[in-house]
Amino acid sequence: MNNKVVTRKKNFFSFRNQLLLTLLIGFFIGYFHIGAIQDIVENAQVIAGLINYENLTPQIYFQKNLWSLPPQICSLFLFLGMSEEQLNLLVTGGVGALSFLSIFILFTSFKKELSWYDFLFPVIFFSYKLFNFAPTYDISLMDTFATSGVIGFSVSVLIIGLFLRRSFRSGLFLLGLLPSIHPVWSFWMAIICLIMLFTNRYDYWLSVVKNKWYLITGLILSLISALIFLKFQMVESPWVSDQSERLIAIFKRDWEVHRVGFDLKNYITLFWGIGIYSFLISSIEKKPVRRILQILTYTSILFYLISFIFHSMNTSSLMFQRFHNLPIFIMSIYVFSCLFSSRVYTSLMLVGFSFLAFYYSGYKRSDELINIFKFNAIVYTTVLYLFFTLMKVKGLVFKFDDKSDIAINRGMNSFLAILIIVVLYKGYGVEIINTDLAFSYNKKAISNYHSNAFFKQVSEENGVIVSCPNCRHVQYLTKNPVLIEVDTMDDLSYFPSISSRFNEIMKDIYGYGFADRPDSWGNQVHIPENAIQELWEKRSKEDWKRLSYAYTFKGIITPIEWNLKLDITYKDAKYIYYRIEN
Repeated sequence: MNNKVVTRKKNFFSFRNQLLLTLLIGFFIGYFHIGAIQDIVENAQVIAGLINYENLTPQIYFQKNLWSLPPQICSLFLFLGMSEEQLNLLVTGGVGALSFLSIFILFTSFKKELSWYDFLFPVIFFSYKLFNFAPTYDISLMDTFATSGVIGFSVSVLIIGLFLRRSFRSGLFLLGLLPSIHPVWSFWMAIICLIMLFTNRYDYWLSVVKNKWYLITGLILSLISALIFLKFQMVESPWVSDQSERLIAIFKRDWEVHRVGFDLKNYITLFWGIGIYSFLISSIEKKPVRRILQILTYTSILFYLISFIFHSMNTSSLMFQRFHNLPIFIMSIYVFSCLFSSRVYTSLMLVGFSFLAFYYSGYKRSDELINIFKFNAIVYTTVLYLFFTLMKVKGLVFKFDDKSDIAINRGMNSFLAILIIVVLYKGYGVEIINTDLAFSYNKKAISNYHSNAFFKQVSEENGVIVSCPNCRHVQYLTKNPVLIEVDTMDDLSYFPSISSRFNEIMKDIYGYGFADRPDSWGNQVHIPENAIQELWEKRSKEDWKRLSYAYTFKGIITPIEWNLKLDITYKDAKYIYYRIEN
């Protein structure tokens, strides 16, 4: 009897190894390249008790009264001694890893078989902004300060990918945890998952019932997070007014940038996209993939109609326009998965992308390509996919023998290798390869009172600060409480009870109450910086003292170019701090 031991050849590019590589690449790019101060780090400062809001200001409600698990976890790191700068780097790396993971899981769930280069797809997808075709609400993956929205969106995409891969344990656990990560996204995902269950085969129900404890575990953790929030974070408003309802209605109509509605151009884009999607969906062979894309597309139409018909109702907190991004994002990944699934299609596509990489990256950085490339990319790849699909249906695709197929595969691998090298080295700049330079750049972008001499001096003032428009994250930078931050006023929709106080501060300090917004400003900016500069530079020292006494603030931060009628206390190359002596 022949007792030969059969040894299976190990595949370095197995699914598990590619998943780990995806996480590492995402973390690397987020940690070393994305120099953005994350909003949840400011939330964590307040939750951890590092900022003393002894005199209540409206800003504390934006920091403490928004329920979310990620800031709670971050506050533990701060409580245990980690600095805000270190935590910010950890968050940007973690968000990068999560974003790339969600793309990889969804991308591979669409493909019939795994290819060795699949872990590199998120790099291409992110580098060329091949995802941001949203009608109104930008899709961000890691290159933003809005951490909660990015995490909520990425987890939602990840849940769908896990369900398509039939990884019900992980998918159900994240679905249960999602309410504590982003309540609005959990609302949308609950609807989507219910529709998926009701419209799929019976075995989906059996899988969910079998793994229900993973969902229950996630829900229990969400409940614990909510109880901690209610017990230790919630702050009651002392400024409740009978004018709150009227003021918040004016604010939503005239001031809110975060929840803008559709215009005619967006209608055309949306319905043009739905027509293309419907055509593509009809050609999908994998039934679960076809079903989820049908659900997402037609649910998006339903939610759009609801938001259009009931526009006057108070539905802005549900952010219908944000949900429309989900089918757009997923369909973009699906189109590329089709192209990557065929050696012929992939080699042709990579020839084009390699050419673009060589042509553009020598002259422009990747962030300058958005206006040129973001719309054309989806159009060209969709047309390319449709063209080859029709050729396949008509039997017009050339048949290759084994030798030709091998040659095409080798050529494809070469193009892919060139593309990735060029994108990393030129598209992002040499700093992403040279980690010392990258780390230095990132540290400078997020430096605060720990490492910046100016902010360290301001942090020792220990008083409430008034900040100018576009002076964002002053609390993070100075470790001092802030009266209000104009750039975060969109959160006011969640706290109508403080709208009267917020309106008073806006009118007295910034010169514009909710009813005073000029039409010329448009809806893409809260307050133009030049409008405030002129007002503040005319204001006398006595006026500033009167306002300081009325609203209990101690100092003002402005850009270096501003010249207030106050004595300069500290300044650096970018900012000036004025202390107000009462």
